[in-house]
Amino acid sequence: MAFNFPECLFPKEKYEKTRMRVFALAISWISIIYNAIEGGVSIGLGADVMARALIVFGIQSLVEVLSAALVVYRFRCEIQNNSSINLALEKRATLGIGILFVILALGTWVASIVALVTRAEPDSSKPSLIVSAASLFCMIFVWLPKPWIAAELNSSVMRGEAACSLACIYLTIVLFIGSLVYKMWLGGWWIDSAIAIALGFFFLHEGWEMIAWARNKNFNGGCCKTCSSPAIPISFSNPHIMPYATDCGQIEKCECSNNKTECNEQP
Repeated sequence: MAFNFPECLFPKEKYEKTRMRVFALAISWISIIYNAIEGGVSIGLGADVMARALIVFGIQSLVEVLSAALVVYRFRCEIQNNSSINLALEKRATLGIGILFVILALGTWVASIVALVTRAEPDSSKPSLIVSAASLFCMIFVWLPKPWIAAELNSSVMRGEAACSLACIYLTIVLFIGSLVYKMWLGGWWIDSAIAIALGFFFLHEGWEMIAWARNKNFNGGCCKTCSSPAIPISFSNPHIMPYATDCGQIEKCECSNNKTECNEQP
């Protein structure tokens, strides 16, 4: 594929970049509103029937609200001022989402260990199953555009928010499977807690990676360490491939999109 390097400096690219920021802001507001409602309903139902899983799930939804709020904080000023990437905001928001992941991991471990020690039985009531199934369906659709937006913007913050949404999906699956298994087999009371403990390591890894990247002296706002920044999108024809041009004319494809680096000479 041939790339026309000078075209990336024209206003069209700036328009595309601004549009992607608006998309990021819009999907983040949707996440905030949805997860706030979902978290409130889960905590309310959990307190009403003394369901530990629903209460924990509601708190995890609120973590997602905070993560999406950091994305809003990150992009709102740029959209209003029509300015270029703000590395200071990107770094602070990336660090914030990384910390949220660590908190989520610790909270998941504490709740799961307590459940195992006390032999707490999963909630197999209809409210739990209904909330889990409905949440899983909705969260998948809320999450789907986020990795693509993160790739187009080459944003570590948006990538972190996408990972946080995926974590929420995983936890929803755990809650649903745990409740369903226990409804059919009383001996499976420990399954959801055991899976949640394993997920905690994934959350901790994601959080540690984001914190380390935000504190890296070479932090440049890219969605991973192999991404060049400032990143200039050259083509939006394929959302699954993210080509970028550095100032020296080097073409790079972000590893976040499962593409290896390609270097071309500047024409």
